[in-house]
Amino acid sequence: MGVEDYPEARVQQTYDTVKSLQPNCLVVMHDPGQSGRWPTDVFQPGRNLPAAGGHDPRMTRHGKTYYIPADVIDTVVEKWFWNPDVGPRPLADLLNGYREVTAHEANFTLNAGVNMQGRLPADQVNRLLELAEAIKQLDNE
Repeated sequence: MGVEDYPEARVQQTYDTVKSLQPNCLVVMHDPGQSGRWPTDVFQPGRNLPAAGGHDPRMTRHGKTYYIPADVIDTVVEKWFWNPDVGPRPLADLLNGYREVTAHEANFTLNAGVNMQGRLPADQVNRLLELAEAIKQLDNE
């Protein structure tokens, strides 16, 4: 069952409970269908890009307007989970993903899978550092 299978009042109760226990946490209602599930602190359409023209972070619910940024997720490796036989994706692919997502006024989040020791593999760490450097160079252009 997904959150879409529950009435909004039940989802609201869950949201309120989480926020009462951890007021500064971000609650994300994963929404690949881009319907704008509520309540949420971040709009997360999965790997889907927001609509052409970019994400409008102003979301109105029950007569009140909220700031809800978009967060598009992707992975450092081809699959969601760590696999010793799979290395990180090419830097150019990750950089293109970053450019595309930020052009749609969204945040770009990369998931990295920990190995059997609970650590990020060195090749993924190195690729993330390379990506950070490439993004800095873009910002300086």
